[in-house]
Amino acid sequence: MTLSESISARPETAAWGHIAVILGTDLPPVIPQQTAFVPKPRNFCRAYPCLHDNLGPEDQFDDLQPVADRTISTSDRKGPGKDVFTITHMEGGESAEFDPLTLPIPGLTGGDWRCIRRTPGIDDDTGGRVILKDSPGLAFKRTTE
Repeated sequence: MTLSESISARPETAAWGHIAVILGTDLPPVIPQQTAFVPKPRNFCRAYPCLHDNLGPEDQFDDLQPVADRTISTSDRKGPGKDVFTITHMEGGESAEFDPLTLPIPGLTGGDWRCIRRTPGIDDDTGGRVILKDSPGLAFKRTTE
């Protein structure tokens, strides 16, 4: 049932004060893993202030090619003593299975990358092959000093 159908089917929704109550019963529950994840990107950005600046001359940002009915964006940012690589599924269909750390991105090869953030729905496995679909993302870090 759509929201408008739900409102039409329930005369009590004519008063806007009841909308929140009815939506609370019509929408799926919040996923606890998603709720726990919400502050993590903000805290991640606070921990890496070098990411607040514009892209530097050594930084990379691009979409995986070919686009093929989905947009998956990657970035490799160079900070003092560390690199941060992120890959995010922005929209469209799911990807084929692939290993993010073997993508042909300049500056990605070598080093000891470790997964430091993953959105809910991506296994707790910290490396290897993944399938990205419906807005997930991963962040990896390596120390360069």
